[in-house]
Amino acid sequence: MPRRGRNCKLQRREVQVVLSWLGAVLGTACVLCLVLSFAYSPEAIAAGDHLAAVGLAVRQCSGCAFCGLSRGFSLFSAGRFAEALALHPGIVVVYPFSWLLGVGGPAYAMVQVTRKFR
Repeated sequence: MPRRGRNCKLQRREVQVVLSWLGAVLGTACVLCLVLSFAYSPEAIAAGDHLAAVGLAVRQCSGCAFCGLSRGFSLFSAGRFAEALALHPGIVVVYPFSWLLGVGGPAYAMVQVTRKFR
């Protein structure tokens, strides 16, 4: 294996491997978030029901950015767009990006894996 200097460039295959892992991991996380946004109502998220399902301490939502984003995801999934925007304005960027990454990330990873075995 050749030694690499300070200003080395990553090989194309190395970049593809890193991107495929990122796509698989982050894409799966996005799919999980999207599934949960359909499974829980915003009211249930505010009450902490989504945390109780995984065994975490249940407490009332204090109104942090993550709670607003979680409830915004749920509202957006239910088609209540104005309410979602009121909770977290970034939802118009994050929600579609989550769909893109949730579908595209694992798909890119699978393409890279199948190319490896050709």
